[in-house]
Amino acid sequence: MSSAKAPETTETYIIDSSGDPDVKLTLIDDRTGERHHVVDFADDVVREKLQVRGPGNTVRVDMVPLDAERTEWQVTRLLPGSPPRVGMGPRR
Repeated sequence: MSSAKAPETTETYIIDSSGDPDVKLTLIDDRTGERHHVVDFADDVVREKLQVRGPGNTVRVDMVPLDAERTEWQVTRLLPGSPPRVGMGPRR
């Protein structure tokens, strides 16, 4: 049996509100702090499930960039489970 670990994936994000009317919400990478501006969702179910959660909550999602500069993203899938956030608000 191999003792090699599976590579870690970066799919846990902290929900942050957005002041831009074209951005539905902003997701902050829990490890790097990189901000992803979500402008579209794969379907209404994904949109509703994410919008029910408020800023500061963590989620696991799959996303795809919608532009070459990777400034606008579409959430394609909400994954089950997320680690609990300890403390107040998102990490900076």
